[in-house]
Amino acid sequence: TEFVKDMQILDGILIANEVLDEARRECVSTATTSILVNGSPTDEFPLERGLRQGDPLSHFLFLLTAEGLNVIMQAMVESNVGEQNHVSVSHLQFADDTLLVGSKTWANVHAL
Repeated sequence: TEFVKDMQILDGILIANEVLDEARRECVSTATTSILVNGSPTDEFPLERGLRQGDPLSHFLFLLTAEGLNVIMQAMVESNVGEQNHVSVSHLQFADDTLLVGSKTWANVHAL
């Protein structure tokens, strides 16, 4: 980028981090869902409860979710979904970190 008077180069990184944190908080605090009952969705309702920090189940549920994402991403890459739709996304996972690797395009976002 370019230099801004009276700002340090790392200020941009800190500002970007704050913007992402705020967006993440907004997504969590305004989340709604609906469920299928006999094949028809119910009205949306807010998500108000979750696992408490330190809950012994949280690690297991995270692993289930991470493994599900891993299987879906591997299937997408192996079935050449990316080549047919000009989408190129893969992933790396280690411990509790997931890194999605791909081009910055809306097609990739929609494919996910």
